[in-house]
Amino acid sequence: MHSFHRRVAYAMLVMALSFSFAACDATTTVTSTTGGTQPGGNTSTTPANSATPTAAAATTCAALLPGSGPASGGPNFGDIPFPPNSVTTPQVLHSSGTGQYTIYLFNACSPNTTAANVHAFYATQMLAEGWGQDPTLPFDGAYQQNCGNAYCWEKGPNPIARRLSGLESVTDHANTLVTYTWRVFVPPPQGACKASDFPSMTNASPSLEQYQLPPVTTYYDFGGAAGNHETLFCSAGDAASILAFMKKSVVAAGWKITSTSATQVNAESPDPSNHAICFTLNITAGTVAGYPGEWSQNAHPPVANCV
Repeated sequence: MHSFHRRVAYAMLVMALSFSFAACDATTTVTSTTGGTQPGGNTSTTPANSATPTAAAATTCAALLPGSGPASGGPNFGDIPFPPNSVTTPQVLHSSGTGQYTIYLFNACSPNTTAANVHAFYATQMLAEGWGQDPTLPFDGAYQQNCGNAYCWEKGPNPIARRLSGLESVTDHANTLVTYTWRVFVPPPQGACKASDFPSMTNASPSLEQYQLPPVTTYYDFGGAAGNHETLFCSAGDAASILAFMKKSVVAAGWKITSTSATQVNAESPDPSNHAICFTLNITAGTVAGYPGEWSQNAHPPVANCV
C-alpha cells in the first residue's frame, strides 16, 4: 500500500494497548474486566465471570475465577496457547458494529508461575503458534491504535480474515497464581462491492503513511489524470460506517473537513510550500446501489485557495 501512496503523493501531505498491564498510553480509556485500561471511548461492564479475585488468600485458580474450566481461547481462537494447568472463563462480548471487528474478552489463570514467566511464555509461544506481533489494535472496533508493547498479535492474510489478540492485566496473586485477560478480535465480513467496477483488487494495509483505511479493505488505483487521482475501494461495512471511519482517519492525519453529506466527505490540507492553497480530497460512498462496501477517493493537487 506504500507504493499506492507514492503514486498519489502529489495529492496528499506527509503528516504524521499500550497494554502496560494495568493501563494503556491512549488519551482516552476503557475499563477492562480486570481493572486495567485500554484505548477507546466507552466504559465496558464487568462480566459476571471476570477475573477479579474472590479471596485474598485463594489457593487455586478455580477459586480466583469462578465458572472457569480447562484453558481454551474459545470460538475462533483455539490456537492461543496456555501455560500448563491453566483455566479460562468463557468469552464475553465487549463490542461489535457494522464494518467493525467484534471484540471479546475472557480471563485466564495459571498456577505455579509468575507474571514475568507468563509474559515470557507468550513472547515465544504465540510466535510458535504462527501469530505475528502487531504494533496496533482496533480498540474501538475499527481504528488502529498503538499497542505499545510486544503483547499484541495478528494472524491470517492481511487484511482479509486477519484475527487479532492482545494480552492484558497480567497480575501476580498469592500462592504463585497469575490472572490475566485476553482481548480478541474477529474481523468483519468482506464488503459487498460490484466486481465489474474493479479491474483488479489489491489488499490494503490497515495502517497507512497518510491515513488509515476501514477494516478489510481492497482497492484499485486508476492512476492520475490532469488535476485528479482516483482510487476505488471495497471495505467492510456500509456508507455510514465507511464515511464515519474516514472522517476520523483524515482528521487524525492532519486534514481539515470542509463539508460532509450522507454520501460524501470532503477535506483539504495546505500545500507546505504555500499555505494559501490546499490539496483537496473527495471521499464518496453509498452511491452504487446494492453494493454498500464500495467507495471512491478523488485527490486533487493544490491549485485553489484553502476554504
